[in-house]
Amino acid sequence: MKTPLLQPILMIISRILLGGIMLTGGIMHFLSDPTELYKSEIITAIFRTHYLWELIGAIEIFCGIGILLRRYMPILLVVLAPISVMVFNYHLFEIGQFNFKLEGFLTSMVIIITHLYLGWCYRNYYRALFTPRDELSNI
Repeated sequence: MKTPLLQPILMIISRILLGGIMLTGGIMHFLSDPTELYKSEIITAIFRTHYLWELIGAIEIFCGIGILLRRYMPILLVVLAPISVMVFNYHLFEIGQFNFKLEGFLTSMVIIITHLYLGWCYRNYYRALFTPRDELSNI
């Protein structure tokens, strides 16, 4: 079955957007002080753990580079999923507060949409994860 021409173009655009956003976001974890930038209690708490903020940044850099290079895409999307959801939820629940930033919300929308689209494109790789099996059949 032939795939339409639009699908590979959308995959390339989604890969570049998601990988680029994650790579730059991960680099910013090491270059900026989030307590000044976000003025949020949850971000300040994550930053003050002195390892979690850097760990998230390192995962974003690693996954961003892998997505841009199109290496190990299915597993990178799984590893990056909790961070994408966390970013989206943070900006979603920030709506209506004094520190709401529209560009952050739009970026989180791009992250979650491209992540879901790429997950859909690689759905055949995840099929075995959701197939019920007898526990003793592999012994």
